[in-house]
Amino acid sequence: LQPFLRAGGRYLGIEGMQILPMVQTGTERVFPIDDPVMHPHEVRIAFGEPFAAADFPGRHGALAEAARRMALLLPDEYQPPAGQPAFG
Repeated sequence: LQPFLRAGGRYLGIEGMQILPMVQTGTERVFPIDDPVMHPHEVRIAFGEPFAAADFPGRHGALAEAARRMALLLPDEYQPPAGQPAFG
């Protein structure tokens, strides 16, 4: 769960904006950063329940909620370290 792009916050002010939490795992084993070759490996995608950005107001409210919901979708080995900020 890397920091969210700050630009994502621009979209949260759009009236009626819905956020769909989604996580993708396994791609780092398909194409490792330090390897010029792709490898076969299972990749998974999980989707959470959508929610209204307006239900979590404030500068970072909806982004923090999206990060929280995304973490719930992750398997244990992908959970962010305790205390890691949800977004930058």
